[in-house]
Amino acid sequence: MMSLAVELVRGELEESLHGVHVAVVRPDGSLVAWSGDPHRRTYMRSAAKPIQVLPLVAEGVVEARGIPGIELAVCCGSHGGEPRHLAQVRSLLARVGLDESALECGPHLPVHEASAHELLRAGGKPRPIHNNCSGKHAGMLALARQKGWSTQGYSRPGHPVQKRILAEVEQWTGVSREEIVQGVDGCGVPCFGLPLSAMARAFAGLAAAASEGESPAGVVLDAMTSHPVQVAGTDRLCTELMMQAGRRLVVKVGAEGIYCALDRQAELGVALKVQDGSRRAAEVALLAVLMEVGLLDDAHRERLAAWHQPPVPNTLGEPAAFLRSRGELTRSRREWQGALPPGLEALVRVSGAVATGDRLRQRAALEAALEVADPATVEEVLVQSHLFVGFPGALNTLGLWRRLSGRPPPPARHDEPSSRKDRGREVCSRVYGDQYPALRRNIARLHPDMDRWMVEEGYGKVLGRSGPGLRDRELCIVALLAVGGVPVQLYSHLRGALQVGASESMVTATLEALRDLMDPEEWSRAQQVWTRVRARRG
Repeated sequence: MMSLAVELVRGELEESLHGVHVAVVRPDGSLVAWSGDPHRRTYMRSAAKPIQVLPLVAEGVVEARGIPGIELAVCCGSHGGEPRHLAQVRSLLARVGLDESALECGPHLPVHEASAHELLRAGGKPRPIHNNCSGKHAGMLALARQKGWSTQGYSRPGHPVQKRILAEVEQWTGVSREEIVQGVDGCGVPCFGLPLSAMARAFAGLAAAASEGESPAGVVLDAMTSHPVQVAGTDRLCTELMMQAGRRLVVKVGAEGIYCALDRQAELGVALKVQDGSRRAAEVALLAVLMEVGLLDDAHRERLAAWHQPPVPNTLGEPAAFLRSRGELTRSRREWQGALPPGLEALVRVSGAVATGDRLRQRAALEAALEVADPATVEEVLVQSHLFVGFPGALNTLGLWRRLSGRPPPPARHDEPSSRKDRGREVCSRVYGDQYPALRRNIARLHPDMDRWMVEEGYGKVLGRSGPGLRDRELCIVALLAVGGVPVQLYSHLRGALQVGASESMVTATLEALRDLMDPEEWSRAQQVWTRVRARRG
């Protein structure tokens, strides 16, 4: 198995290769998946900011000073120096009776190019407030003011502010302060040398703590996801990811090829380091990791295409090369809980329940889906089920869904038959890969209209619709076929799920999620089909 890497491709050749180290971890510190050396020691850099900000909440500064979420978010941010960022930093400083002269971070031009150009055009010079870490520094000053500590030297290792932050890092990473290597960050404060697995454990722990009601972790994560623009800014991956995923996903970049992330539903933490420190490779690698462990789907990837496989232009602005990920993560031998995010597991359960025809099971699955899944996505899963259980079964379940959800039907969608044909060919070929030509020939031998309907109506009109990504659709199809007891088509769609991005762990978790919807013999048969697919895959 090839470890995850990011390659620069120019013409037909791989021109450069960036190695990537990854740790995906549960709150208890157990590894779920990894690449390279998951225990590699490196500096957490700005990915530590959500932890560095926690004392503001834990010590009562946020409550006492009335600090709103938007100001707390900029404390967690590596902001672009846009006017909307500077306004929040100034507001926080004023809230504790200070101004930007108290900041001990050095000046640099705004990271946001348009803001940098505007500053220079107006004859201005960069000041400490333009530093991408000025929000973090303002938060440290607020902590010092609230605790009655001197604001002078707050950025130095021996200052009470930094001692308090070090204790927080120790608590969340599980690494004793004696083992934490302290360096000097780019903005002048201490930074923390830790194993990647410890960084990921800290983020997983934040996710778990945030689910336990009111907690400092929950306040910080809510601030970041409610105000993602303050965490990074215009055209920045951290901001875009959190805008796409809502409050579920929290992402934080660090210098020298570092990213940390967490999923609040799955309670997983992710940390990655690009070995040569390349930021361009880190962005591509992060999306690859989040896709592989099921925290993003195909729809997210399409909306984040600028980072997924970004072009590398020449001096004429032409795309002369591009970056892409290759290889994959290594999985823990013990199948991990959380292989399916809760929302996707709910969709799988809904699909399996549709195939049972049992109204009580369908009701239970739909009620559970209302708690964790996007209602529009539930409807799409029900609509596509008619391809596998027929119109009566799909209509009956949709009727039950309408009563339970109270949602009105969405507007009808209309598309041109010609677009369905092209889309159907593209989607069907993605699912079947190199088996696609043989599939078309075999179906056409049975009946040419069946071949046409499969491509245009099945894959073009239904499965190629906007909504759930193709990976999630295929896992739901697996559920329909497994519970419905259709082994030949189950074999094809198990292969198809892998073909469009599902990991083996996700497929295993899908079948496991269906166990109570099937009698033991049916479940055993589905497992036998899955064993054959894995054996053929090698």
